Amino acid sequence: MGARPNIDHLKESCGSNQLQHCFKYLFVQEWRENEDLIRYIGQKCADLGANIQRRAQLIQEGESFGLFDNVAPDAVECMGWSEIVAHVRFCTGKEPNYEENVDAI
Repeated sequence: MGARPNIDHLKESCGSNQLQHCFKYLFVQEWRENEDLIRYIGQKCADLGANIQRRAQLIQEGESFGLFDNVAPDAVECMGWSEIVAHVRFCTGKEPNYEENVDAI
């Protein structure tokens, strides 16, 4: 039989020479890593969603001053554009194409 360095390493990591134990060990380790990654990504999505919601409320409050109050209109507009960018990232996972019409979002 030829050398099987991956199987040998797995046997060593598992502490057993029985392949059924080794593959169960491997499956459990990979399963745990996948679950941790899913939880991490889920938390990041939840954080991003909360930030988008908070920013939308802040924009709404900023716009409530009205045109005649002239309270930082450039800042409110900038927050609006950053909200669009964050929304596109959140929904598509990609950077928005600034050449496209993002008003439809």
